[in-house]
Amino acid sequence: MRGRWWCGRVPVILIVSLCLILYTGHDVLRYLSYHATAYDLGFFDQIASNLSAGRGWTSSFIGYDFRGQHWEPILLLWAQLDRLFASPIWLLVINSVALGLAPLAAWRLARCWLGTDSAAPPMAALATALSPLVLRTAGFDYHSEALTPLLALLALEAASRRRWLAVAACCGVLMLLKEDAFLVVAGIGWLIWRADGRRSGLLLSAAAIAGFVAVVGVYMPGIRHGQTGDLVARYAYLSADGHAAGPSEILAGMVVHPGTWLAHLTTAAPLQGLALALVPLAFLPLLSGWAALAPVPPLAVALLANDPTQSSLLLHYGAEVFPLLLACALLGWRRVEAWGLPQRVPAPRAAAALLVTGVIAAVPLTVDLGLRAREFSGLERHAAVQALIDRVPAGAGVAASSELVAHLSERADITEVPDIRGARWVIVDSERAPSLQALGAGYQATVDQLPGQFHVVASSAGVTLWERS
Repeated sequence: MRGRWWCGRVPVILIVSLCLILYTGHDVLRYLSYHATAYDLGFFDQIASNLSAGRGWTSSFIGYDFRGQHWEPILLLWAQLDRLFASPIWLLVINSVALGLAPLAAWRLARCWLGTDSAAPPMAALATALSPLVLRTAGFDYHSEALTPLLALLALEAASRRRWLAVAACCGVLMLLKEDAFLVVAGIGWLIWRADGRRSGLLLSAAAIAGFVAVVGVYMPGIRHGQTGDLVARYAYLSADGHAAGPSEILAGMVVHPGTWLAHLTTAAPLQGLALALVPLAFLPLLSGWAALAPVPPLAVALLANDPTQSSLLLHYGAEVFPLLLACALLGWRRVEAWGLPQRVPAPRAAAALLVTGVIAAVPLTVDLGLRAREFSGLERHAAVQALIDRVPAGAGVAASSELVAHLSERADITEVPDIRGARWVIVDSERAPSLQALGAGYQATVDQLPGQFHVVASSAGVTLWERS
């Protein structure tokens, strides 16, 4: 075994094994106990199902081609898995495995940059596994961004080892995940230049930024035929008139009125997001010098949104920026070592530091897992609820309450109650609170009016199945 026991393979094997078990188990149990939400597991699963069935990038959740809302060609690959076994569990496992392997990629990068005898590798693996940005992504259904930490960290390691085909492969897949991932690739190129002195990294950054502009500024608006995307509305306040139609108006407004976005960054949600980004990494990214610019573009996309969930980096919104922050933290660590700290830390001292860090980190993790235990309640209902779901004909249009949508999403026509237009079947779960989006759209009023348009077919375990009269 290379290196000492405390910086060798044993700690990272334990960390990765636990992550794979906990992340996968959590997501699958959450789905089976009817806690997975319509947005986003049901939404993305329907896209994959439609692609698998040859229906293209269509969705009954939005009124235009999905490619006008997000750039996610990776879903074409996941659609092929649907041909083998049609289930959203594929998406959950993909997310969980990618995030579970991210600590291994962090460990490998730290060994490459800081050496096998440094205490940094196991600390990097532990920091990745316990990062709130990773944990929240692992616990929130499917998002293509979940693959970003693994691919970005592997790309940086490959660049340091001059394995350019591997760099190209990782960055190529990253650019298939989502439009924002182009900015992550730009950050990778910047770090390749700053960490390894390779000017080719600047070319990679320039190409990624050009790709981002082409996709967000030309391709997606073209798919929408000039319509304003629903996500663009989160940045409309930045434009000169507060009613942006696209990215160009937003950027122009930011230049003309910088006080608008500066004031936004001092509000509670963005400050909380900055704290989540920097505090768990002990502010080490700020010590990385010019390399610290790498995470700025994807971080700005999140922090500048007027959606408080996004700007505070809750749910999955921190997944894209995390690998760049961790890489900067490792460069900050290297700088601290260069300032005079010993290059080789004695084994007992490093082991003690790792143990203390683990205990401290275990406190918020335990609290978080305790709160999430509620997401497994109701598993005993699965057989009864599934029996009701199975009574809905395969080709029929159906509207379902939030947590049931993902169990019916392998069809062309599925919506979330209160959107029952055109639905022949409606299935409602009274044991689960509807989503905030559903409540705001009139969920309760719609449920109260069901007896006038539908009749009850069956009811069990708090779930009622209605058919249009």
